[in-house]
Amino acid sequence: FTGDDAFTINGGELRALRHYQNSIKAKLDAKIDRKERGSNRWKKLVETKRKQLEHIDSKITDLLHKLSRKVVDMLLDRCVSTIVLGDVRGIRDRIDYGTKMNQRLHQWAYGEFARMIEYKAELAGITVERIDEAYTSQECPKCGHRKKPSGREYTCSECSFHGHRDVVGAANIRRKYVGQEPTGSKTRLPGVMASPSGVRFRPHLSCSSRSGRKTSRQSV
Repeated sequence: FTGDDAFTINGGELRALRHYQNSIKAKLDAKIDRKERGSNRWKKLVETKRKQLEHIDSKITDLLHKLSRKVVDMLLDRCVSTIVLGDVRGIRDRIDYGTKMNQRLHQWAYGEFARMIEYKAELAGITVERIDEAYTSQECPKCGHRKKPSGREYTCSECSFHGHRDVVGAANIRRKYVGQEPTGSKTRLPGVMASPSGVRFRPHLSCSSRSGRKTSRQSV
């Protein structure tokens, strides 16, 4: 969220790769367990597993590089000079969400993706900051009331504000960084009520470097 507009990046391809990685691992682990440890067949299956998982890891890394490049390019197009990332480092160690959710969190590529954005942005002359994102997806950007959202949409039970949950979180992260506070019934986040621009990444999209572009004083 830039203060003027918002956009989201669809992570469906990353989730699909993670799901495929899990299914391949489970399938090969089951075969390996049925073979005598140290036998030729066991060794071949272990090597097959290593190669297939490394291949998927390479695809995931490549996708993250292309996505992070696309994000930085889109922000350069919007003349953004500072990127503010929600700091979720350590979340997987602090909270127990249950077996299935814990597995998803431990496979979450947020940390690696954030590092890629950081160094690509800094090479392009964009400052990167991190800020605690606690409650940012729960706080109404219009009146400040907190409510845990359900689904992808956020509706405030106090002022009836309605918006995309991820955009609400991004807008509140931006507000915390620039130090703005709620101002009564008037929204302090223009554009957040509108639907964000959805960007579905496709590998053939070109990602060009614009490191020489000058940026204005705008945070996202």
